[in-house]
Amino acid sequence: MNDSPVRSIDLSPLVRHGLHSSLGREVLDPIRLACTEVGFLVVTGHGVGREKVDAIDACARQFFSLPAEAKLAVAPRRWNPESPNRYRGYFPSSVNGKEGFDIGDPRLEPSRLELLERPYYELNRLPTDLGRRWSDALSDYFDALSKLACTLMEAMVASLGGDPKTIEPAFSRPQSLSTLRFNGYPANSEPVEISAQDGAALACETHVDSGLVTILYQDERGGLQVRDR
Repeated sequence: MNDSPVRSIDLSPLVRHGLHSSLGREVLDPIRLACTEVGFLVVTGHGVGREKVDAIDACARQFFSLPAEAKLAVAPRRWNPESPNRYRGYFPSSVNGKEGFDIGDPRLEPSRLELLERPYYELNRLPTDLGRRWSDALSDYFDALSKLACTLMEAMVASLGGDPKTIEPAFSRPQSLSTLRFNGYPANSEPVEISAQDGAALACETHVDSGLVTILYQDERGGLQVRDR
């Protein structure tokens, strides 16, 4: 018996038949309840194929296997004074117990000066050692997750009785400011934080994500904790 307050929702009627079909609309109430009761949901039938998930999982593992100097070469200015970026790129585990790599929309190009002059819009700096196939898999996954994010956001708006088209200006690419992040958790004998809620030793600090929605794939190791009411 599963006592978790986090609902698992099958999105396949929405993905296959669309928001305006009777089958698609049947998913709206469960989504609304999940978002208002807890704020987290597990999604199945999301349309992101296993091959895409396996490919991006391999990309993350390849990146974290690089030597430290190769990862720092694509870090922002805080860890690499020669970098033009202040935000996008690699960050080491000394920050909060996990190392990571923040990747912006691959469709953002140097010609988009009207975007690049704004805060947080930065071109990706990708490691040169991993090749074209690696960067193609990155772009492919970014495309798939951007589509899924739009599906979810449209459903959330519609579940509240709003017009799903209102999300279009915010999610139009490449000005959406969406981020794809790799998270890696190096072996650590000391906890980063002791949970004030239950005294558990944590490998990453308690936090709330920025932005509108986070879509997270967790590998087989587990460990993600969600705070309910």
